[in-house]
Amino acid sequence: SQIQDIARNCDPPIKIRIEKHPEVLEIIVVEGIDKPYRCHGGFYLRVGPNSQKLTHDEIISFAIGEGKIRFDEQFNSSFLFEKDFSKEYYLEFAKLAKLPSDFLPEDTLSNINVAKKQKGAILFTNAAVLFFASSPQSFFPEAYITCVRYKGNDRSLIIDRKDMKGSLMTQLNESLNFFKRHTEEAFLVPGNLTHQIVNEYPIISIREALINACMHRDYLYDNSHIYMHIFANRIEIENPGGLFKGLTIDELGKRSVRRNRLIAELFFRAGFIEMVGSGINRMFSAAKENGNPPPEIQSTNFFNITFK
Repeated sequence: SQIQDIARNCDPPIKIRIEKHPEVLEIIVVEGIDKPYRCHGGFYLRVGPNSQKLTHDEIISFAIGEGKIRFDEQFNSSFLFEKDFSKEYYLEFAKLAKLPSDFLPEDTLSNINVAKKQKGAILFTNAAVLFFASSPQSFFPEAYITCVRYKGNDRSLIIDRKDMKGSLMTQLNESLNFFKRHTEEAFLVPGNLTHQIVNEYPIISIREALINACMHRDYLYDNSHIYMHIFANRIEIENPGGLFKGLTIDELGKRSVRRNRLIAELFFRAGFIEMVGSGINRMFSAAKENGNPPPEIQSTNFFNITFK
């Protein structure tokens, strides 16, 4: 009875199984699926044979790792609507998303759950800040894309480099323009009046990879940002944050798991994605149709995809 009470009084309750043996009572505690769990003394982490009490920062880090705290869904108290809102970025998005033009932006954004009205003020989520702030990097200095063109196949000589800042959609558009400017395009004439354009890399694949990087990067990792490295023989796109918890490389293209749900929702409304996990498959299909080798994917604390 005491054991059952201890398990029930944890928050959330812990499921246990008790088996009786001659002179022995076996208590089986399976790994929980709703971490972290709190007992009367606080939060603990099992390390080998010992249980160590978590500090404040360790609890936050643990909750983030378990997906309990989502960066894009947090409201940003530093954002001031009258000062920081970009009508230009909003109108660009509203046109793509086919939002009603007779509604105030703050009402529309509240209706799609990326902002809310509170005591006469307009509070923006971090996702809304990244899309509609006049300078998102004022709030998140590492939320941008660096594009680099190298002369050879290593990083020893840089031909061109540019940091793409502004809203997420602006970053994507400028990064794609950088890609087009620094990769080759050929016109094939097959013997008739028409001609065929062949690209060094499939534009669809690069676009999908950049969107995925903006959508799935770990914005709480504030020591690095997204990179697109263009070498003579390959393109590498990398972003902070490996695969989201519960997803493996083998499951890419088969399951749709989103680290940043609101950012994904805004990209979906603008027609950038389909939200069914099809982006990876489109990258591979476009590479095959264009005559390129299959993209190569690596994931540690960074997610890296290479096109050859």
